[in-house]
Amino acid sequence: MMDKIYYSIGEISEIIKVKPYIIRYWEAEFPQLKPKNEKVRNRRYQKKDLDLLIRIKELVYERKYTLEGAQKAIKDELLSSKKKDEKKVSGLEKTEWIICELKRIKDQLLKR
Repeated sequence: MMDKIYYSIGEISEIIKVKPYIIRYWEAEFPQLKPKNEKVRNRRYQKKDLDLLIRIKELVYERKYTLEGAQKAIKDELLSSKKKDEKKVSGLEKTEWIICELKRIKDQLLKR
């Protein structure tokens, strides 16, 4: 697989072994899939779009999900991912708060 910033629909089609019309159909069905459109109406997919298309193909073709089931699974995965990111941030905030409190206590003890 090539490492590029943008991929054409033909390149994506070759990589994931799915016809371009199926990729265009999935674009209409999955709001998370948003390739950039150039002035000449060429779609340009990024790595995140490629990863999402690979996941959609896996759910629909290999795991035999319906499109509705795949949409729900992807939506749930994205929500779960966001919650994990929020927990990481709140964990960092707690850690930073603890460090500040420990420094404050240390300063108070050194003043005595």
